[in-house]
Amino acid sequence: MKPGSSTSSSEAAPPTSADAARPWLWALLAIALIELGVMALVPVRAAVDLGVPFFALGAEPSFTEAVIEGQGTRVARAAPGAADVVVVGDSSGLTGVIPELVAAGLRGVNADGPQTRVENLCTVAPVSLAGQLDLLERWMGGHGAPRVVVLYVSAGSVAISDAEQARVGLAQAFRAWLGTDTGVAGFWPSHRLRPWGRHLLAALAGGAVGGNQLALQGFLDTHRGYLREPDTAKPDPSAPRLVVPLHADALAAVARLLELAERHDFQVLWVNAMQSVGQADPAARAEHAENFARLRGVAGQVPRLQLAEPWLRLQPDAAFGAANHPRLPAARENSLWLGDALRPVWSKTRPIGAAEAVQ
Repeated sequence: MKPGSSTSSSEAAPPTSADAARPWLWALLAIALIELGVMALVPVRAAVDLGVPFFALGAEPSFTEAVIEGQGTRVARAAPGAADVVVVGDSSGLTGVIPELVAAGLRGVNADGPQTRVENLCTVAPVSLAGQLDLLERWMGGHGAPRVVVLYVSAGSVAISDAEQARVGLAQAFRAWLGTDTGVAGFWPSHRLRPWGRHLLAALAGGAVGGNQLALQGFLDTHRGYLREPDTAKPDPSAPRLVVPLHADALAAVARLLELAERHDFQVLWVNAMQSVGQADPAARAEHAENFARLRGVAGQVPRLQLAEPWLRLQPDAAFGAANHPRLPAARENSLWLGDALRPVWSKTRPIGAAEAVQ
């Protein structure tokens, strides 16, 4: 020992492996407590979730982008259990079918007494019928097959080809987005908070970006996929007359829907969306009649396909906002009519044991 040096029992002992591991153990315990807290407080909505937003967080989403993400996210977050009726189609159904009123029109059809559950999954025409069926399959993967699928489309949606849709590009983007499962949303409880967290960050970073989307999402969630047409929306007087000839690509999508119906044992009701009087000149009415005659011949050979009648239903121009989007009074009338139109189909359906899961 050198002079002046000393040894003291106060000198720190070298750290052990247990000391080094302690912070990690505390971190893992904190994570476990957070996950358990989320598991207890936030209900499970679905086994899968969408891992990325459809629209870029750095920019205000368009109406189309907001609707697409809103409906896709709603499918992942909707209350568990099967629906009696699922409506698929374009924006004429998005703004024209109010699930609560369709269910009211079906009141009493379930002999065993459970409340009838109706879900509206309609998006927009550029998604394409094929993309809409992808969304339907996503729904059935998490909730089971319904008794009836309502195909609710306007004339324009069945007159466009896949090639025309490809030039727009939205259908491909939508179908690719539906394939972005992380595969872990059912494992980590905190993933249930991802939609809220993502939109909160967007709102903080971009002002109204997240706020507008959350408002639309909240309306869709509350009304089971119905979106009210704004009272300020007005028809475009320069809009061309709707093209109504059935395109082969649209019929191919319907054939796919009927294959799903056969595989999952549900019925299909095809509804031609309401139209304004101004959009239905004599030539258009003749084309509608020709379409109906053609489809009626097909339906006569396919037991699972029913056509809603009357096929051509006209409303005054003032009943609509943009395009074929009915305003609230016309949407209410339309929804009650749809409930009545579904009654004859009901006798051909099989009961759904999970229908009582309505929340």
